[in-house]
Amino acid sequence: MRVGHALRVLLVVSLCACHRPGSHGSQGSNGAGGAGGARGPTVGVTVEVPGLRAEEVEVSTTDPLEQACRGVAHVAHLHSVSQAGRSSIDVELEPGADVGAATAELERRVRAIGASLAPSAAPAVVARADGIVVARYALWSDRRTLAELEAFQQSELAGRFGTIAGVGRVATCGGAFERVLVDVDPVVLQGMGLTVGDVVTAVAAAPAPGAADALSGVVIALLKGAPIRLRDVARVLDDVVAPPCSAFDARGGAVSEGVVQASAVADVAAARSAVEDALGAVVLTLPPDVVLRRVAASRRITVDLRPDSDPGGWVPLRDAVAGGAAGVHALVEVGSADNGGERDASPTEARVLLDTTDDAVVARVLAAVRAVPFVRSAGEASATVQLLGADPAALAAAGAELTRRLTERGELVEQLGADTRWATHVIVDPVAVRRLGVSPADVDLALAARQGTPVGTYRQGGRVVPIVVRLADHAALRSSERTLVPLEAIAASRVELERVTVLHEDRRPMVGARVHGADLAALKQAFTPPAGIEMRVVGD
Repeated sequence: MRVGHALRVLLVVSLCACHRPGSHGSQGSNGAGGAGGARGPTVGVTVEVPGLRAEEVEVSTTDPLEQACRGVAHVAHLHSVSQAGRSSIDVELEPGADVGAATAELERRVRAIGASLAPSAAPAVVARADGIVVARYALWSDRRTLAELEAFQQSELAGRFGTIAGVGRVATCGGAFERVLVDVDPVVLQGMGLTVGDVVTAVAAAPAPGAADALSGVVIALLKGAPIRLRDVARVLDDVVAPPCSAFDARGGAVSEGVVQASAVADVAAARSAVEDALGAVVLTLPPDVVLRRVAASRRITVDLRPDSDPGGWVPLRDAVAGGAAGVHALVEVGSADNGGERDASPTEARVLLDTTDDAVVARVLAAVRAVPFVRSAGEASATVQLLGADPAALAAAGAELTRRLTERGELVEQLGADTRWATHVIVDPVAVRRLGVSPADVDLALAARQGTPVGTYRQGGRVVPIVVRLADHAALRSSERTLVPLEAIAASRVELERVTVLHEDRRPMVGARVHGADLAALKQAFTPPAGIEMRVVGD
């Protein structure tokens, strides 16, 4: 049983309003173009790959997906992002291309190679990119929890937007999400001669697993004729998990933001008017301690965070924005990638949305944000500088020099594809697996439990709630001789330096930077790349 994507068409929980590196197109290979050239429609392909780091996602999933996508008729450009646990590809079509036919062909090709992707890869989601933003709003409360605000998003907003012609999707930022957590006790499990594979199999096979109370009674094995239930070997509880994107209001309290996008072929004016009417009706249904406010993002600041930033320490950033804004309404979004169902420990990007056109306010906010210790750079991005080349080492060196030059010029807003961080990985010894007679599938299950990967779902009302089996340590596997083998006998932990994000532009490795610079021709003169590396400057 694999986790589905909740309300795929209507409500897509995503990195709300995040910049997707490399997704600005590449009109022309040499010029500072892209700002005025005709752009075709875009279809997105996303695959969740729990448990893999970015470079493993690139090799196992992104590369074969790119090859499959490239074979579709009328493809102009491919922009891909490989991150820990996720592969995303934007397939930009030629202007005037038949989007329906291209989407159907993409689905067929992606489905055909599904078995050749990483073993942990979930089914690909193929969907046409939606149109422009028609409304942005925030639910705020100083008494309600994030999970309660997410429930309001689902019950009060999702249904109304679903009836509006022209609405393509709603992305949310800030609502916490429910899950059922099966926290396995390894000592009790091994004492009964069972493995985490037995637990996962029982949970996945449960006909209607339901919430924690119902799931805890599932029988996972018989011991001398007596049933061993899930609650006998694990704590089973209804849990709330932090969102992959967090939103902060200067007032404090819980914030859940929503962004409504028109469908790609919608009458935008009509969709905007209908959404505004729906939001006005929602205001009348909310309890008095929940406030709905429209968010006018007149100015948008991108904030580049250090990869080792503390995910629990965003208060200094929020306070800096509040102080600089001085009464102007501001919203802070801190986004991170999903990583095997768990929140990534090191978000690298934030956004500040300001309801003002006053340059002095923007300057004050920028000065305050840049003084926060874990902020590397910040600014209003107006262009992307891309470096493309086949040699990863040369590309990394060129990217570092580009970053240095742009920093000196005061134009750097955000680095793209250059960040690395130390991470702990489990390395499995295939020789030991064969020698001890352990099933590779059981090894995958044990590793997934160590990472807290969802193994199933259940429906509660209109929501799809994931079920996570977690085994913190001392996992054991069953050998071919029916004995228990500790995971440590076949696997070892290793601390390695890994890339946070791997970017491709038209199947070529890419690094670069987001910059604030109106003169694109001058940006091209900021850096002369070495031989074998191409530089593009693409205006927003």
